[in-house]
Amino acid sequence: MYMNRPRHFFLLITLLGVLNTLGATTYYVDASEGDDQHCGTHAVKAWQTLEKLNSVTFTPGDKILFKAGETWAGSFTPKGSGKAGAPIIVDRYGEGNRPILDGKGQVDHVIRLENIDHWELYNLEITNNSQIEGDRIGVFIVADSGVRRHFRLRNLFIHHIMGRYTFDMVGKNTGGIGIIGKNDTRFDDILIEHCVIGDLVRVGIFTNGNEGVPGDRPITNLIIRNNTIYRCAGDGAIIRFADKPLIERNEAYENHNGPQDLVIHGVALWCRSTDGAIFQFNHVHHTVGDKDGQAFDADLEARDTIVQYNYSHDNAGGFMLVYGSSQDAIVRYNISYNDGYQGKHIFDFPIWTEPRGSGIFHNNIIYLPKGNPAVIADEALETARFYNNIFYHGGKGTLLTLDKTNRPYFSNNCYYGYSSEDTDLDANAIIAHPQFVGSDEAMREEMHPELFKLNDESLCIGLGTAHFSSEKYPALPSELKDFFNNPLSTFPIDVGAHAYTAEKNGAISSQK
Repeated sequence: MYMNRPRHFFLLITLLGVLNTLGATTYYVDASEGDDQHCGTHAVKAWQTLEKLNSVTFTPGDKILFKAGETWAGSFTPKGSGKAGAPIIVDRYGEGNRPILDGKGQVDHVIRLENIDHWELYNLEITNNSQIEGDRIGVFIVADSGVRRHFRLRNLFIHHIMGRYTFDMVGKNTGGIGIIGKNDTRFDDILIEHCVIGDLVRVGIFTNGNEGVPGDRPITNLIIRNNTIYRCAGDGAIIRFADKPLIERNEAYENHNGPQDLVIHGVALWCRSTDGAIFQFNHVHHTVGDKDGQAFDADLEARDTIVQYNYSHDNAGGFMLVYGSSQDAIVRYNISYNDGYQGKHIFDFPIWTEPRGSGIFHNNIIYLPKGNPAVIADEALETARFYNNIFYHGGKGTLLTLDKTNRPYFSNNCYYGYSSEDTDLDANAIIAHPQFVGSDEAMREEMHPELFKLNDESLCIGLGTAHFSSEKYPALPSELKDFFNNPLSTFPIDVGAHAYTAEKNGAISSQK
């Protein structure tokens, strides 16, 4: 896209970058050998304490570098904002382990970025443990008003934050990374990536505050990707009040692991009051418990949520919660193995909510080993539409918590291990073993996604339907692919998450 740009364009960009950082200063902080009476602008003249940093108003382009291998106790609450092209950067210097900022359980927020913009945090270890619950957050981004822009949190290790177990909001506003916009605050351009967040109470990552309205949510350009989120007492991530947030390529495991009588409900990755949230390419496993306990959730007023290309397994509560007042979820090309063994459902549509959650669920693989009691859909209505899925049970499965007058719609799904009473609900049912590449024994031992590809003998090949695309469904994007990255635009639709036809034809084409 830049090939036709004139040479002076690049010179101008370079010049603007230089101008943006003129007057910027790099500050060094050394907990062992620093001195707050020093100038702070050289490694041998470093400052020492967080108190010194908190007394300074930083300016665009400044850098604050903590010495590797050192530890600071307390709270870092800086002042000043960067600007476009000249953020304020917090990072490390020297060789050794990440610098540690430790609240020692004595402060609420280890790092608090309040009413400031254009900050980037890299390569820090953050902890704040205690035997007593409190309103603790590792990194807290908070504002009272206005539009706050550009935050980067990358390669942080956040662990052992003792927040509050309670299911009340006071608890769900504690944990690893929190973003809260009070009053009419808006946030734009937030990236959280390559962070390791775990062993904490209660939530790994959360957003909250100004709700906005459907079609005008106050958090934009939010990306959470390539993080590891584990053993959070409540939820791995709660995304609220955002427009098109992208949650991708994260691994979330053993979340909702706190005592259920304290944390009550919890899900690994979920959203509420969002427009067009996308959860994709995530690996979610071993979420604990049956008070929810799912991998994913489109919750209250979540509109047009997309859940695609995810690998989910051994989540006790199930694969996905579809809450009432959520609308038009699209759940496609996911693989779910042995989910719901405790919650007893794969897709949960809570009966106590009106209207019931709606969505189109197509081209997923749901594999339940023998003995797993989960039904595919619990209390769903016809607003839930299931197409081209593989529903496999290694023993005797049950499709629905069956209500003869209210049930979801099924078409062109493949069923194995289900009774005729179940499969008769699908006028175009494929009743056959799907013929995966991997054997049942291999599935149990390895659980690798490649094992779920179709082999040459599968009856799922070419028998899918595109009928779902004539319903309330966004136009099929030209870049839409199957779970295994095979393009779908020009080939017949296969049943399940593997587009066998596209892969085979693509391989043939590449050999010509």
